[in-house]
Amino acid sequence: MTLIRTDKRRVKSRGQRLGCIWWQGKQWAVTAMGIERRDGCYFIAKDRLGEGCDDGSPDWLLHIAEKGKHYDFDDFATAYLVALALHGYGDYFSPANLLDTIDRCTSMRKRTAAFNKFCDKHDPPDKDGFRCM
Repeated sequence: MTLIRTDKRRVKSRGQRLGCIWWQGKQWAVTAMGIERRDGCYFIAKDRLGEGCDDGSPDWLLHIAEKGKHYDFDDFATAYLVALALHGYGDYFSPANLLDTIDRCTSMRKRTAAFNKFCDKHDPPDKDGFRCM
C-alpha cells in the first residue's frame, strides 16, 4: 500500500487563513472548505470539486496544470484526489478518466517547460523578466 504523505513544513501566509486542515502537502491542503493553497492565495470550494469539462475530464486538474511553474501540479493532483474522496466526490470521475487527465496535464507541463527552456536559451528575458516576441 502506498501512503499519501502529509507535509508538516510551515508556509508563510500571503492571503486568507486556511480552514480546518484535513490533509496537507507541500503547496496544497485539503480543508473542511475544499482545497486551499497553503499560502492562502488560492481556494477551490468543496461544492466545485466535481466540475468537469465537456469531455468529462476533471476541470480543476487542467486549470491548475495551465497555471505554470509556480503551481506544484503533482502536489495539487494528490490534494485533488484526497479532496474528492474526503468530500464525497469519489464517484464523479472514473479512475481511468482521472489517470488520463493527469497524464495529459503532465505531458502538457513537460512541453511547456521544454518550450520555456528553449526560449530562455535563444531569447533570454530582459532584466524585468519580459521577453520580446
